[in-house]
Parts: sequence; structure tokens; C-alpha cells
Amino acid sequence: MCLIKEYPELRSNVRANNADLDATAAYPSGECVYNISKETTVREICKIENVTERQQRDQGLNLSGGHTNAVEFTCSLLGYPTMHQLLVEFEKTLSGDFCNAS
Repeated sequence: MCLIKEYPELRSNVRANNADLDATAAYPSGECVYNISKETTVREICKIENVTERQQRDQGLNLSGGHTNAVEFTCSLLGYPTMHQLLVEFEKTLSGDFCNAS
């Protein structure tokens, strides 16, 4: 794919639309690695206000990914801006619209 606007002839090795999730193989080894079980858990989160059960479950899986899933975690649970929103705001600074950005 040619993704760099300033160098349209430069081809990258970025692969788009890929996914790999092996949640079934992660259980129970994930519990062992993170030492999480009914016996070792002191407090369990039952509900997070304004977060659906689906989001809560998805982000519970993302926690095990550490830094890899940090952006998705903060956007979904904490309401941080997405990478696309940050890019739009950054591009405003390049075009001189920064002072007018809301």
C-alpha cells in the first residue's frame, strides 16, 4: 500500500483488515498468568456507569494486552478521543485553523 502522502511512490508493509483472536486458547492460561480467580480476587467490578456489559467484557479482554490495546481501552471506557479525532485536530494545526478549532 502507498500510504505516505508526501511520498506516493513509497510502498509500505502495512496490512489492512487483519484480525486474530484466540480467546478460547487463552482460557484458563490467562487466569494463571494474571493470577486472577475467585480465590485471588479481592474486589470484582460488577458494573461501570455508562458502559455496556459488552464494552466492559471487551475491555476486560483488552486489559491483558497492556500497551497494545491502551488506545482502544481509553477511548471506549474513558471517553478519550480516537486516533482519527486526534488526526483531524492535528491537521487543523497544519492548516492554520488551530485557533478556530473547538
